[in-house]
Amino acid sequence: MLAEPLHLDNQYRTITSVTAECTHGTIERYSSTISNICGELTQKPRNMAPKLFQSRRHVILFLLTCLCIFSMYLLVFEVEITRQCHRLCSGDINGPCYKKNYAVLIYTDETPAEEMYFEQSVLPKLGFSELIKEFFTGKISHENCIVQDYYPTRRTIDRQQTCAIVGNGGLLLNSRCGREINSYDFVMRANLAPIKPFAEDVGIKTNLTILNYESLHSLYHSLYTFEFKLDHHDELLSRLRFLNDSVMWFSKSMNFKETRNYLKSVAYVLKSHYSLPLRVAYTWQSVSIERYWRLKHYASSGFNLFAVAQTFCSEITLYGFYPFEKDENGFRIRHHYYDAEPSDFFTSVHNMPAEYELLTRLQDEGQIRLVIDRCSTNDVNSNEPIRNEEDEEKLVDPARLFTSKNQTKEDSITNDSRQKNGQEGAL
Repeated sequence: MLAEPLHLDNQYRTITSVTAECTHGTIERYSSTISNICGELTQKPRNMAPKLFQSRRHVILFLLTCLCIFSMYLLVFEVEITRQCHRLCSGDINGPCYKKNYAVLIYTDETPAEEMYFEQSVLPKLGFSELIKEFFTGKISHENCIVQDYYPTRRTIDRQQTCAIVGNGGLLLNSRCGREINSYDFVMRANLAPIKPFAEDVGIKTNLTILNYESLHSLYHSLYTFEFKLDHHDELLSRLRFLNDSVMWFSKSMNFKETRNYLKSVAYVLKSHYSLPLRVAYTWQSVSIERYWRLKHYASSGFNLFAVAQTFCSEITLYGFYPFEKDENGFRIRHHYYDAEPSDFFTSVHNMPAEYELLTRLQDEGQIRLVIDRCSTNDVNSNEPIRNEEDEEKLVDPARLFTSKNQTKEDSITNDSRQKNGQEGAL
């Protein structure tokens, strides 16, 4: 049974003395006394509450005492409080804000590779001083978190008015879309596809490039371990140098330590050895959009890029998203605009025709623009094949770094025979 409550004056003197001694860190000395007082206050009948707290001053003193004990507890044991963030904002609370699972975190130019940790699903931790500061400024009540405050070495992508997403589909070859693509405010590409030899068709402007795991793996082994041939290494450097001051973004999970080491090593080599003006980015959480879009297969890199671009782009136009063997004029096209690989748009991993169906539906609703035609017909007959023999040298020249290297001589013979028989007007 609890002891009889102390007299109000005795309680007041006890609380006052504890408050004075609290600043000296002697918490344990009075912990039992405070516990008894708090317990008695909670056990006291409701009709006795006005008698216990006969003035506002007593209530304030009691709350200050509890706050003092809590503060000393945080200081003595160095306890950190997890800050809940539902959205990550750039600049201020009213600036561009993104759901944290879609937020692209870009390391600043000044951040050395050694300090790039690529931590995912890690919420900010607040020490005592930060907690007090947020409490009195009112920031702790906000669900949005400013990236610069909690992740000082990282930034997010600013809002963009017009965006172009350039896929790697073979339909882009001889499309003459380069000038139109360069006119957009923000241009995104996928998996370090070659640009310079195909600038007339795919443009040269690049603001962001998404990397899948296969691209990151090849990038690491080519730059860091030199396991690939020298021509692959040189070709890759040429592609990276052509990206200018753009962002190289890995959008998937960092749960495997190997993946984090790959990205960190690539960042180190690019910044330290080659001094390339590239910024490295990752996502606060692995991008997983399959359930939302009701996809039964894993989303392709291009579709992942599109899903995230919706969060910061007002207008989106997509190029090179055409997962079919023939164009609208019946001419055959290749899988990628930069290699001679045959079409293979439906695999056990991806279902690009299903993604294309979703994109066409969005275009019908007026949400996006999907380009599957030539961008200029002033100097090109729209009925001409989308590929011609003069494109062959340009096609074979770039090293096919991120594609299958198993094209056989039999494939070439088969394609040549189809052209002679008129069955393949273009590639």
